[in-house]
Amino acid sequence: YGACSTSVLGLTIASNMIESNQIKNAVVSTSSHNNAAEKQFRYPVEYGGPKRKTTTFTCTGGASAYLSSNKKGIKVESATIGTVVDMGIKDVYHIGAVMSPAAAKTINDHLKDTKREIGYYDLILTGDLGKYGKEKKKDNLTEVHDIKLKDNYNDCGVMLYDLKKQKEVKAGGSGPVCSALVVFSYIYQLMQEKKLKKVLFLATGALFSPILFYQKENINSICHAISLEVL
Repeated sequence: YGACSTSVLGLTIASNMIESNQIKNAVVSTSSHNNAAEKQFRYPVEYGGPKRKTTTFTCTGGASAYLSSNKKGIKVESATIGTVVDMGIKDVYHIGAVMSPAAAKTINDHLKDTKREIGYYDLILTGDLGKYGKEKKKDNLTEVHDIKLKDNYNDCGVMLYDLKKQKEVKAGGSGPVCSALVVFSYIYQLMQEKKLKKVLFLATGALFSPILFYQKENINSICHAISLEVL
């Protein structure tokens, strides 16, 4: 179970199977639905519960990526599997705060493992932290890991919607398909056009269930990273 980190987790598993010659090609898919997520993890939409400004809007959609052993176009250069992080947060309406420490930790681990600097990538893209989680992740990187992000960072939850026009989405997009909708289409096109050549894609996931929510337990989080490069 990877929650909203599913897209990168799927890409990592499929890439490893191709690299080890277990398979020659694979299709990685993910999806989510706003009403289903609200009903399962918060309150049904019909309940009419008020939303806080930190609330993210689960995306409704599906996205797939095709991976092949045929080496051309864009390659999966490397990946970093994240570890579960528990910051003691219980607020299901501030999932960006829940997941941002996991994203910061995985960025730090990836850079250490690959011996790279933050400027190596044309773009560093997190999954669905939203408007407030995005800023919190910057603070986590600076204060905890002594890494300062440059202008090469953005978040899919912020990019997916026009937050000024669509007030109902509050802090931005979320859900397993949120990051996939952005990366498998818009970012992929920019890489095909070689406007971006090296992208570090990090999908974040909040690991909780309705039982944890009703028992007021801490919400754990995880983040996986995958490095995409133009050949």
